[in-house]
Amino acid sequence: MFSVLYDKKLYPGKIFLEAENEDDIIDSVESFYGINTKSLQKIQYEGFTALFSEKNKKDDRFKPGDYVVINKGVYSGDLARVFKVNKQNLTVEIIPRINFPELNKKIQYL
Repeated sequence: MFSVLYDKKLYPGKIFLEAENEDDIIDSVESFYGINTKSLQKIQYEGFTALFSEKNKKDDRFKPGDYVVINKGVYSGDLARVFKVNKQNLTVEIIPRINFPELNKKIQYL
């Protein structure tokens, strides 16, 4: 057997095995508890690699309206709200920092 792949989010309840021939997989799987060898399905190598390509994966870590904390740069530590999500970019609205004690001092001196 060459490899075993498993993606709980993308393919729940499925395990993908790669081997030289079917007999190698059946011999290996028979020793596992809870795997039904009658439900094995053969897929071509091209189909196997396509299952785990980047376009099939959804990045659902962030969605518009979520709140995040900036951890690098000038706004490090500031709160922001996710505005737009693309494949490689997040657009956020930074929530302004309000230092209430400092603001109070300025108001009292006016």
